[in-house]
Amino acid sequence: MDSRERLNEILARIEAKYLDKLTEKLKNNHFLQGLSKNALQKFVMNSQLGKGYGEMLIKKINTIRNTVIYREGEVSDRVYMITKGEF
Repeated sequence: MDSRERLNEILARIEAKYLDKLTEKLKNNHFLQGLSKNALQKFVMNSQLGKGYGEMLIKKINTIRNTVIYREGEVSDRVYMITKGEF
């Protein structure tokens, strides 16, 4: 196994751990409670849309207080889940 293959293997393991951790958090979300682990993982991974390997649909973002991330009535290509703070 060459160094590139080894790196890809390591990255795949890291991604799998991240995916498991994220899936565990999401299964407790009120809107996603009924989904299986497999369905949640498909929800997270963006393999059907032709993006690169490992590109996630769900990304954690941190903002500073009073930052507007979305205005009611605007068109959006994302769903936001607030885990801390308020809206």
